[in-house]
Amino acid sequence: MQGAVPAISVIVPVFDIADHVAACLESLIDQTEPDFEVLVIDDGATDGSGEIARATIAGDPRFRVIRQDNRGLSGARNAGLALARAPLVAFLDGDDRFAPDFLYRMRQTLEQTGADWAACAIRFCFPDGQGQDHPAIHGAVPADDAAPRSLPLDDCMRIVDHFPSAWNKLYRRDLIGDLRFVEGTWFEDHEWFWALASRTDRIAYLPQPLYLHSRDRPGQITAADDERGFQQFAVLDRLAPLFRGIGRPNAQPAFLRLSRRLIHERGLALRSPARRARFLAAGRAYLAAQPDSQAAPPGPGTVGDDAPALAVAVIDRGDDQALAATLAALRLQTLPDMTVTVIGKTWASEGLPLMSVDTPLEDFLVATDSRYLALLQAGDQPAPDAFLHLINGMDLHGVQFGMAGFNRVPQDWAGAGQQTGYHDGWCDNRVAGADLHQTDFAGAPRPISAAQALRLHGSGAARVIARPLLAGIAPLSVPLSHPLALAELALRAACAAPSMFFTPLPLAQVPAVAPGGYMAPAAITGWARRLGGADTAALPQSWRAVLAARLLQDQMDAIARPVPRWLYLLRAGLSMRWAGLRDGAPGVADPHIRWPVRAALGVARAAR
Repeated sequence: MQGAVPAISVIVPVFDIADHVAACLESLIDQTEPDFEVLVIDDGATDGSGEIARATIAGDPRFRVIRQDNRGLSGARNAGLALARAPLVAFLDGDDRFAPDFLYRMRQTLEQTGADWAACAIRFCFPDGQGQDHPAIHGAVPADDAAPRSLPLDDCMRIVDHFPSAWNKLYRRDLIGDLRFVEGTWFEDHEWFWALASRTDRIAYLPQPLYLHSRDRPGQITAADDERGFQQFAVLDRLAPLFRGIGRPNAQPAFLRLSRRLIHERGLALRSPARRARFLAAGRAYLAAQPDSQAAPPGPGTVGDDAPALAVAVIDRGDDQALAATLAALRLQTLPDMTVTVIGKTWASEGLPLMSVDTPLEDFLVATDSRYLALLQAGDQPAPDAFLHLINGMDLHGVQFGMAGFNRVPQDWAGAGQQTGYHDGWCDNRVAGADLHQTDFAGAPRPISAAQALRLHGSGAARVIARPLLAGIAPLSVPLSHPLALAELALRAACAAPSMFFTPLPLAQVPAVAPGGYMAPAAITGWARRLGGADTAALPQSWRAVLAARLLQDQMDAIARPVPRWLYLLRAGLSMRWAGLRDGAPGVADPHIRWPVRAALGVARAAR
């Protein structure tokens, strides 16, 4: 006999997930919210999942198990909706889990905001026990505070950024009404999400990862490599009228962005070369047939060609610990469509391509057909969302150069987590404009002049460069393996770009002392003298002195004892004279260049 009406009904579809269903239901038993019911829909499971569910919840009156013939995920959810009694509804897939305070925090959020539905960030949980947090909003940045917020849905381009998943949300039953999931198809969440978005003008949002979503599980729909992936196009056809009828701005650009994203994601799951080729060909034809097919910038990994979105080149300096730290960070990237190449001779493992130590930039560009390039030095550690964040911003604003801030860390790989300071990516950020640090963490486009570009830090750890920009600046004066290749590439690419995408968010950790060892002053000044190749005349002599002083100061900072440091400074001053870099008017040094270096190298102090 049923008791009082609960506050929340949780619907849990279960089909052949015997290894996961107990943990799923235990996460509900552990909820801090006391007032809820759970409807476990045993959708014709054949592996004992239903029996495991009954054993897990035995004696708990809040749970009911309903057995039915297999109707698929949509049919199981619809069965639960028909039985749900509460004014609030949540969905939990049987291989996922709620954090202990999911129901309590989400119910509280609805009460505080008055919204009709609420969403939260998620945590991707992998079979090896690793986890990765995601804000569940494409291109967004995890928030620093825990406060719930109300996000507008007044523009389709805002709506399309949200994860359309049914499961990381809590709904008022009045919002759902008679809406049901489409049965007999995959990818059913999209129609559900957009139908609900058309009924309200906002969604409440919690930035904590309260929904724990299993990834890479055998048999998971999102990873299935079979013909049912082609159902994606039928789903898009059903979504199109929802976009047109929603009555909000940018419906067609948003539909195009969603189409590109979904076709791209589905293409990644298809491992059969023949099937993937057919699918991508169908995807290109589908997009070409859409009205205003160029109306929306593509997201990362656009289906416009078969190339991956990003090629990452890692320069190996012979430090195995440094390289291992970089490769570990790359394995955590949330951008799935990328390749990694190690430039060096000392490391070739785990299937990563290896290129010659003397690889020129133009040879690397020939070897990869990706739309974007990131060039890292061994020891650099991009944040998990770094490349996805930068590429989203660059695509959104149509720029070819993207950068973020970073944190400097000691070169002690055993003592991870220590930081020596935040760096915004500029050696003199005053030239970037007074509003530099007022830029929202989501990032923004900003114009960049040559004078501003030459004040950029040489690290590539939090930088992404579009392929057309790279093709225009090749060749470099040094091969990619050279310790100064990163600095030259960053400076020349920024000088060639009329605008950039910038976020002050620290999207990488960079060693405070770069791996690679000692560099003689003559090597630095010789590079500065010939910097620019055919464009040498465009770079004033005073700027070459400034760039040399910047690198020489970094080298001196890495020398611990005073006597060798002074000897290095003496040699640096003589090398600047021999290279002719002290001729003519002195350049203005970066603010961090100290007076002994300025005096020895013939550069002027930066004005305060």
